[in-house]
Amino acid sequence: MKKIYTIVWIIFLISFESKAIIYASYSGAGSKDGSSWSNAYDRFQLPQAILNAPMVSEIWVAEGIYKPTYDGDRNKSFHIGLHVKLYGGFVGNETDISQRNLSVHSTIFSGDLSENDSPSEIRYDHASRSENSI
Repeated sequence: MKKIYTIVWIIFLISFESKAIIYASYSGAGSKDGSSWSNAYDRFQLPQAILNAPMVSEIWVAEGIYKPTYDGDRNKSFHIGLHVKLYGGFVGNETDISQRNLSVHSTIFSGDLSENDSPSEIRYDHASRSENSI
């Protein structure tokens, strides 16, 4: 009987685990530790922050175009954990998710590492796609 109470207690604690909010902006801010908008991760840190995000977390990303790498290695990509929620559309001062505006503050996760893709040519084998992240 003691085991059942222990298991129920553990499930109860897990269900009320507080979510972490991680913040990122194109240029970052402050100490760049992702703890707030005033200490947001920058674009170079974002792929690793997404990869290492705690199990129950949200990542709020300010407007901008973000790439999985800035060193040209097309084998790098964004890896988002199962229980991680990634949100864009922020200016970088919001305190509630309802304050974001997706139509005004675009947040784009792009694999176009050389920024040379044409929206009219959406084919993987197009010449301008050879450097894109896989």
